[in-house]
Amino acid sequence: MERNVAQPIKTPRSVVIRESLNGGIDVVAHVNVDTLRLALPSAAAEPLTVFSC
Repeated sequence: MERNVAQPIKTPRSVVIRESLNGGIDVVAHVNVDTLRLALPSAAAEPLTVFSC
């Protein structure tokens, strides 16, 4: 499955991660910045990066 990961859109306390999957389906995930930094300490540095698993 091919993914095109868009740049995260920052909001005051959360990051919106949007992915366009094959077939034109958009998946939008709202991730709390503090939770993301606790889960991924290496991502604490700005700018935040998106990890695809």
